[in-house]
Formats: sequence, structure tokens, C-alpha cells
Amino acid sequence: MIFLVILALYLILILVYVLISFFIVYHLVKFSAEGELKYVMLIVFVFISIGLIFANVTLFFSIDWNTLTKNLLI
Repeated sequence: MIFLVILALYLILILVYVLISFFIVYHLVKFSAEGELKYVMLIVFVFISIGLIFANVTLFFSIDWNTLTKNLLI
């Protein structure tokens, strides 16, 4: 049961991260320097963001939440 609460909070965190990333991408496209630099910054930001999300999700699901919460609640 506690795992579902933790998972719901984590999904909210990921959604907020994705929304903020879209906000940043919009501003990179709209207000960035002209030319190729705009696209280079955009590609670098998108790949780094995807890498961070992938690493975060991988580490989150590698935790044994049942054991951890059982030990914390004792």
C-alpha cells in the first residue's frame, strides 16, 4: 500500500520534470541565439534530460520499497 503512495508521488515528480522541460525547450527555441547554436543547445538539453529521467527511473525501480518502508516504520 505504501508503495502505491510513493509511486504516485514519484509519478507527479516526473510529470513536473517533463512540464518544466517543455517550458525550457520553448524558451530555448523562442529566445535563443539564431542559427545552428539554437539547435545544438536544444539537442544537448533534450538528450541530457532524457538521460537524467532514464537514470532516475532506473534507480527508483531498483529500490526494494517494501523492505525499506517496513524497516522505517518499525
